[in-house]
Amino acid sequence: AVTWSPAVSGTFASGTTYTATVTLTPATGYTLTGVTANFFTVAGTASAAINSANTGVVTAVFSATPPSGYIVSGGLTWAPITTVASWSAAASTCSASTALGYAAGSWRQPTKVELVALFANRNRVTPSGWPPTGWSLSTAWSSTAYGVGSHYRVNLYDGAVLNGGDSYNYSVSCVH
Repeated sequence: AVTWSPAVSGTFASGTTYTATVTLTPATGYTLTGVTANFFTVAGTASAAINSANTGVVTAVFSATPPSGYIVSGGLTWAPITTVASWSAAASTCSASTALGYAAGSWRQPTKVELVALFANRNRVTPSGWPPTGWSLSTAWSSTAYGVGSHYRVNLYDGAVLNGGDSYNYSVSCVH
């Protein structure tokens, strides 16, 4: 039997951490004697599943899914791409962000490699798929310098890697 906290009605809500309590009942003639503490694993959990020795009551915590528009890919949380700016304004926007309750300075621009990987793995983006909800699929700045006064940018519509003068306006992409 599985119970959820908070209770689930239909689908999971974004931005909510859920805890599942799984109660295993042995079939007739079997026991849970000898099951060690924290023996069980539960796929997709934020941390190791917890159980006491000799019991089948397992607790598993599932991380909150990001709100609409935010995605998870490559071990990073990506903020929605909704605005354009020069490279320095994009860098300032990211470092000043306090989105999702993270402290200013913890968001940053992605590297060229991270943007290329995001596009390459676009069919595995969670939770919304590709294109992400509310995103503008256009050319996004990277933090990777191309040369003096220019940085790489990646077109998230077709995956093209380009360079651009820092004074031009391209999409702002921020990661945590």
